[in-house]
Amino acid sequence: MLRFLVCVFSLCLLFSGTDLKKKKGKLKGRKLWLSYDNTLISDLEKQLQKIEKGEYSDKKTKEILAIADEYFKIRDANEKRKISSLIKKLNKTTK
Repeated sequence: MLRFLVCVFSLCLLFSGTDLKKKKGKLKGRKLWLSYDNTLISDLEKQLQKIEKGEYSDKKTKEILAIADEYFKIRDANEKRKISSLIKKLNKTTK
């Protein structure tokens, strides 16, 4: 009976570890996307300040504002993948 309980307990620990790994992986992914969010927000903030100062032409201003509008439309986690492409687009536009 004791062996049976030890085996069941071991199996429970084994399967609970996989759930823990999944949750840990999800947290790492969420942390990565939050860092992308923060990067894009800070870059957009810098570019909007430059627009206020009049450092960009009308064409660049419209492109930057389009990127900002696209970012504001992102609502759920499935669309968060667009953030990395928006960062690349913003960097390309402002160079």
